[in-house]
Amino acid sequence: MKVRICAHLSCSVVTSIPDGTIVTVSCQTTGDTVTGHLGTSNIWDRIIGENGPIGYASDTNIRTGFDGFDPNLPRC
Repeated sequence: MKVRICAHLSCSVVTSIPDGTIVTVSCQTTGDTVTGHLGTSNIWDRIIGENGPIGYASDTNIRTGFDGFDPNLPRC
């Protein structure tokens, strides 16, 4: 899964995370529409690591347990 500096495909990739890796999502926003492992969506998740924010990844590659925005997460 590619993690970008912002929620658009034109933004630079800051890192790649192997499929199946457990990540922490701090918030969600809208951006470019992407087709991934879990369908098609314009929702992007902000990923955080041990040392703070890493970047944004398409929600179509992250199992949040919700189809659409996760009601338990704030908007970025």
